[in-house]
Amino acid sequence: MLIESLINTMTKYYSWQVLQDIRRGMNYNAEHELCNRHKLLGHGVNRATKKYIVDTDTILFVRQMFDE
Repeated sequence: MLIESLINTMTKYYSWQVLQDIRRGMNYNAEHELCNRHKLLGHGVNRATKKYIVDTDTILFVRQMFDE
C-alpha cells in the first residue's frame, strides 16, 4: 500500500511538472509573438522565424467579415 501511494504521488507530480513546462513554453511563445500551433484566421506562419505573418489571400475576407 505504501509503494502504491508513493507511485501515485510521483505520477501526480510528474503530470503537474509537465503541465507547468507546457504553460511556460506557451507563455514564452505568446510574449515573443511566436506560433503556438494555433491557426489564426487571416494569418500564416513564417517557417524560418516561426512568427505570425499576414496572409494576403485571406485578409480581405477577414476584414470584410469583421466590418459586417
